[in-house]
Amino acid sequence: MIDCAEDTLTVLPPGTELLRGQYRITRSLGQGGFGLTYLASDSLNRTVVIKECYPDQICRREGARVVPADPESAAFFAAVLAQFQAEAHRLADLNHPNIVSVHQTFAENGTAYTAMDFVEGDDIHELVDHAPGRLTPKLVDGLFRQVLEALSYLHDRGVLHRDVAPDNILLNAKGDVTLIDFGAAYSAGDASEGEGHRLLAVKDGYSPPEFYTADGAQGSFSDMYSMGALCHLIFTGEAPPDAQTRLDTIAQGRMDPYVPLESTDFDIDIRLKLVTDRALALDPQDRLRSAGDFLAIMDGPIPKPLAAFDPAVIETIGALVSATNETLTPGLPKALQQPTPASGVPASVAESPKQYVDIFGDPIDDVEAYLKEQDRLCDRRQRKAVPSLLHGPKAQAAGTDPKTTASPNPRGTGSLFARLCDRLKGDRPPPNTRLFLI
Repeated sequence: MIDCAEDTLTVLPPGTELLRGQYRITRSLGQGGFGLTYLASDSLNRTVVIKECYPDQICRREGARVVPADPESAAFFAAVLAQFQAEAHRLADLNHPNIVSVHQTFAENGTAYTAMDFVEGDDIHELVDHAPGRLTPKLVDGLFRQVLEALSYLHDRGVLHRDVAPDNILLNAKGDVTLIDFGAAYSAGDASEGEGHRLLAVKDGYSPPEFYTADGAQGSFSDMYSMGALCHLIFTGEAPPDAQTRLDTIAQGRMDPYVPLESTDFDIDIRLKLVTDRALALDPQDRLRSAGDFLAIMDGPIPKPLAAFDPAVIETIGALVSATNETLTPGLPKALQQPTPASGVPASVAESPKQYVDIFGDPIDDVEAYLKEQDRLCDRRQRKAVPSLLHGPKAQAAGTDPKTTASPNPRGTGSLFARLCDRLKGDRPPPNTRLFLI
C-alpha cells in the first residue's frame, strides 16, 4: 500500500480536486503496474474510485503534474498513457455484472484519469493470505464460474484481459465477483490502429509464456493460463513458478519446476487438479482454449482410475516383457529365490517362523486381523476430519472447525481447506506488474 500522508510525493494528497472540482480525492488505495488508485467523492457526494495513469518506473511527479522520468522515457510514457485511455474507452463499452463500470475518463496534470464504480469487497490475494476460511467449496466454485463468465464475455468481443490475477478480482460479502484493472487489456483491433509502440505487461506467476516475447501469439488461451495460476494459488496458497523460469529451466535440459497437481496428494477434486494443470500448459496447443473448455472439465464426469488388473494392460505388459527378454532364462527374481545355505544345511530345512510385534513390543498372532483392525481405526479417524476443499460434488464445509484438524505436513493427505485455514500468512506484496516497450 502507498502512504497517503500529506508529505508523500508519489500520490496526490487528500483534498486534491480534479476535473474543475467534480472529484475530490479522499485517500490513496494502492498502486499497480499502470498507475495509482484513489478513493474519491464526486460532485453528488457519491463514493467513486479514481485511477491515475502513473507507471512509476518511467515517470515522476512535479507538484501535481506527472512527467516522464527522463527524456528516454518520454516515448514509453506516451505509449502507456495511450493504452490507459484506450482501456477506459474499452471498459465504457462493456456491460457485465462481473466487470467494473466506468463513469468517464479525462486528461489533467500531464496524465489521464478514469472514474469508475467503487466496489465493496476484498481481493483474492488478501483472502488467501488473511481469510482462507472464507474460501469454502461453494464460494470457490461460484468465484471460478463468475470469473469465467466475465472472461467469456470479453473474449466473445475480441478483448483479452491479460491480467487475470488475485489482486484484480474483488469478492464482496455476498460472494459476488468483480473483475477490475484492464490496464493490460488487449483488443483484436489494437494491432491495426497504427500505434508506434507496443506495450508488454507481465505479472510473474500469472502471465503465460507468450506475454514474455514480442511476437508471441495471444488469444483466449492466454487468459486461461492466468486462470489456472489463480486456481493454483487458491488450492495451494502459492502462485506457480513463473513461465519464463519454467521455459529457461526446460531449455537447460532440466525438468519443468511446475509440479502438476494431478501428481500431488492434495485432497482436491481430481477434475480441479486436471483443469489447473491443463490451463498451465506452456504450449498453447496443449492448453485449454476458452472458458467453455475450462467449465467442461469442471462439470464433466469424474475420471476413473485405471484398473490395476485391466486385461488390456496386462496383455500389453506381457508383450513388452516377451519382446525385451527373449534371451533371458525364465525364473523367479533373485530377491525371491531360495538361497543356498553356506553352512551345508539342506535348503529344505525350514527356518523357524518370524514373530511380529506391534509398536509396544506385544506379539501379533494374527497379522492379517491386526492390519484389518488398524485400517478400521484409520478410516474412523479420517471420517472425523474436516471435509476437503472442493473434494467432489458432495463436499461440505459447514459445522466444523478446520483449525483442529489441519495436517502439519503441507504436502500430506489431510484436508487442504484445513491446512489453508491453519496457515494465516503474514503480509505479502501483491503480484508485481512489469512493463516493456517494444
